[in-house]
Amino acid sequence: MDRIPVAVHAEDPLSHAGVAGQLRSRPEILIVEPGSRTQPRVAVVVADSADEPTMHRLCALQLIQRQVPTPRGLTFNGLAGREIDVLRLVAEGYDTAEIVEKLAYSERTVKTVLHDVTSRLGLRNRSHAVAYAVRQGLIAAMTWKERRWRGST
Repeated sequence: MDRIPVAVHAEDPLSHAGVAGQLRSRPEILIVEPGSRTQPRVAVVVADSADEPTMHRLCALQLIQRQVPTPRGLTFNGLAGREIDVLRLVAEGYDTAEIVEKLAYSERTVKTVLHDVTSRLGLRNRSHAVAYAVRQGLIAAMTWKERRWRGST
């Protein structure tokens, strides 16, 4: 049986030792210590809360999978694929009518998606939603040159 390499990250040594100890008892798991040549396939993060510093640590690990494997297709940050698609187009400067055309959604659907995202996440408007998506790494921030190049195609 192939063992799954797992890295344990915790805020304090006691939590790290406890979680790593529990996982070591499983024959299918190989605990990967820092500095090991084995690349972990899974990261277990132990934290008291999912606050901003914890989220930054998660993003810094670059081990997290952004898509949660569920039928609903929610991302790690709780946004569905179509919500990200709409936010990406808003970030590129498209208005509602252009998003409707590009995604073949109804105008009502696009407006509902934007309303749901802003309401659910406590955001003020489209710009705030785009900024959130960029900060969370859901969409990439584009430079002026990239925006200009995309507009010319």
